[in-house]
Amino acid sequence: NKTDTLGAGLSLTAATIQWRLTAVPGSSADPAVDFVEASGIVQFQAGEVRRTFQITSQNDTLPEVQHAFLLQLVSPSGDGRVCGFPCPLQQRTVVIEANDNPHGVVAFVSTTAVVSLDPGGTRVVTARLGRSAGVVGAVSVVVHGSYSGTPGAAGAFQQESVTTAFATGSNETTVTLRVQDTAMLTTSETITLNITAVQVNGVFGDGASSSVA
Repeated sequence: NKTDTLGAGLSLTAATIQWRLTAVPGSSADPAVDFVEASGIVQFQAGEVRRTFQITSQNDTLPEVQHAFLLQLVSPSGDGRVCGFPCPLQQRTVVIEANDNPHGVVAFVSTTAVVSLDPGGTRVVTARLGRSAGVVGAVSVVVHGSYSGTPGAAGAFQQESVTTAFATGSNETTVTLRVQDTAMLTTSETITLNITAVQVNGVFGDGASSSVA
């Protein structure tokens, strides 16, 4: 919420003035979406020289970037008038800070990955990745696989790190690591997948690892 105070010279009669919010030129901001009300009227009673009014931002779950607006005073009536142009008091900039991530929070959908054989007989480990609270833009995710259970099992994967990506507007993708030696996987051995990097402004979420035993 934003609170502003208007001041006026001493007047013997009542006066009103309208305030309105407009997007800063070149901005994607929309006052009708980002605020409960994009305009309003402030009334001064006779002899009143100061009035306070409140601008309420819309509390929603939409992921958004920083937005800037111009708060302007227009259309005085009665005994009121706006200070002459140019006048720094006739408008001011209001900024809604970005407190969420439009690119989304990336995490594994499940804490359990799936081990299977591809058509060529190579064992592969597959896990699903999801992103929540935003699907703006493409996001790349680097996943690293680690292996435990057999001494000296370094190089268990054909590639220890692979990159997968979320397309613009997509909230799910999969990642697959191919196991180098299919004989290595036994009931006492564990493969763990970890998200090691999220690129293009994605952020880590809960469930940043997925393992299969």
